[in-house]
Amino acid sequence: PLWMRIFVIFSTLGIGGLFAVWIFVRLFRIRNRLIIQRTRALPLNRENPAPRQNQSLLHRKKISCSTLGFLFNYPTENTNSTIQFSVNPQGLELLTSVAKTAKDLYLITKCDSDDAEEHVRILLGELGLYQAGLSPNKVLFCSTDIARVHIARQLGVEVHIDDQDSVLKTLKPHVTLILHSAVLLDLIGVTDL
Repeated sequence: PLWMRIFVIFSTLGIGGLFAVWIFVRLFRIRNRLIIQRTRALPLNRENPAPRQNQSLLHRKKISCSTLGFLFNYPTENTNSTIQFSVNPQGLELLTSVAKTAKDLYLITKCDSDDAEEHVRILLGELGLYQAGLSPNKVLFCSTDIARVHIARQLGVEVHIDDQDSVLKTLKPHVTLILHSAVLLDLIGVTDL
């Protein structure tokens, strides 16, 4: 009978062994589910591929993103001491698509003045990110790199995108997925995020 088999397994393996068997069975089931999900997403016919469902790393998540080095290139000062932000078109394309489907998208920009903050807010509106679904209340500003770490931790984000290695190292134990913006921009042409 089944109870006798369980008793024999339990008595020979002990609690630790039984726990290891239980974990192995759970991991095997999870692996099988992932394989099934991946095969469902693959097209059956190469000539006429099935429409791809948007099963992305960045969609339906709570995301924070440092705009400098990703959406904006680092600012330069004009001759009349006004700060000019140049836009990275690849970063804009990705953020526009993420803003449409992300659960929460927070943009964090490092600025030193109120004028620069206002300039960024206006520029985000002109770029169409507010129309794509970004809430103006989720555009945040800080004056130091460590402040970005604190903001991301307080928000409880699942994904953080940044170009500073020190920020990513500090956030690694606290955030599920950290992405370097340079690597992410390189991946845009290769795969559909």
